[in-house]
Amino acid sequence: MPSKKLLTYLNVLSQNELRKLEKFIQSPYHNEVKDLSRFYAIIKPHLLKKEEVPVPSKQEIWKKLFPNTKYNDTKLRKIASLVLQLAIEFKAYEILKQKPEQKLLLELHAVSQPELTTHIAGINRKLIHYTQQNSINTIESNFYRFRLSIQNHRIAEMENDRKKLLKLEELQEALEHLDVFYYAQKLAMMADNIGYQGFMNIAHQFHNTQKLFEEIESSPFFNKPIIQVYYLIIQMLSQPEQETHFFKLKDWLNQNSQHFDKSQKKTFYSHLINYCISHKINKGDETFYQYAFNVFKIMVEQQLIFTPFMEPSYYRNIISIGLRVKEFDYVQNFIHTYSKYLPPNQKENAATFNLASLYYKQKNYGKVLELLHNVELTNLSYALGAKTILVGTYYAMDEYRALESLLTSFRIFILRNKLLAKSTKQSYLNFLKFTKKLISLAPYDHKGKEKLQQTILKTQNVAVRDWLLEQINR
Repeated sequence: MPSKKLLTYLNVLSQNELRKLEKFIQSPYHNEVKDLSRFYAIIKPHLLKKEEVPVPSKQEIWKKLFPNTKYNDTKLRKIASLVLQLAIEFKAYEILKQKPEQKLLLELHAVSQPELTTHIAGINRKLIHYTQQNSINTIESNFYRFRLSIQNHRIAEMENDRKKLLKLEELQEALEHLDVFYYAQKLAMMADNIGYQGFMNIAHQFHNTQKLFEEIESSPFFNKPIIQVYYLIIQMLSQPEQETHFFKLKDWLNQNSQHFDKSQKKTFYSHLINYCISHKINKGDETFYQYAFNVFKIMVEQQLIFTPFMEPSYYRNIISIGLRVKEFDYVQNFIHTYSKYLPPNQKENAATFNLASLYYKQKNYGKVLELLHNVELTNLSYALGAKTILVGTYYAMDEYRALESLLTSFRIFILRNKLLAKSTKQSYLNFLKFTKKLISLAPYDHKGKEKLQQTILKTQNVAVRDWLLEQINR
């Protein structure tokens, strides 16, 4: 492997981006070192066809770059580092192309000289046209920062032109955009901070929060959508016991989300998800599983969780909650449709494990065994999950010989694995120990079952505790 850091970054680029990157590296303007473009050409086939073309070793790359020359690891690592730097510059340039407002502001910087007044006027006309075209659909906080930057340029232009009397409306408009940007950003940061508190079990008091809310409520920009949405989010997160705030925000987003870009919408819907999980589901209110699943479906329909790959955490949560609310048809279609959008090194593991989870919930144990019996999952969390599902499958099918063999091999797997934390190892070892005791109990040994149940409840660290208790109660 030439450079783990380089390959990790290149693996998140789409195939189209990888092809464009090659042209970027080949451009003498961006890169004057020919070795970099040759290096990229050697590893590019693997990036485009990961499953078919193995990644070349550092020695193989060196032989192609510098035949009949002694291997120099320092030089090769420097080349890989420079390619990574170019790849990041390329991505930044691609992002800039997707943000015409930032490009226009940079162009305005490029002509900000007193002698270039006609050039300034031309770009100002483009800026006015852009803001008129996008004032409805671009209402996130950064749009107001963009408008503020325009006004600042105009004011500076007047000063450079030695105009003593600045137009009052120019200053007034700049101040208004500054206010909206300031309050929107402050509310966004407050919302994030309150959201983190729900997950991390920390407390933080904001100074003068009530005063800030009073200022915003009485201001002329209170009804700006970017202010409204964060105001509703903070109400929901800071008063979680009042569920009406959740439904009010959800309804508001259904009516107004089309005004925001995908990144902003993802943030807003994620706050809804976090509320469902941290403030309701984790505290025992299982009715919010369905609400969380409905929000996830909206995020999938609106393509909010692709960057360009689907984020694995969303993939897992959608399937997990979908199985919980028994949306089996949706989950099956979701796995078949979206597994291919996961990062390439996770596709096979994710599809195999989650299909097995689906079949297990449907009690289609034959399908579970068909998927998992001869498959070795390389992802550690999937491997643990798959072995746990196999335990439940063999137990449900009364395949006790196969189960005992699995319990032994599972225990060896846990003991030998150096990546597992000590607490995680102990939780799975306890699970295996209690499963072994469970299958050794006679069907009518009620005292034995009660004693085992109490032991499981008293033991602090037990993986899949609910499954064990469920089998005892049955």
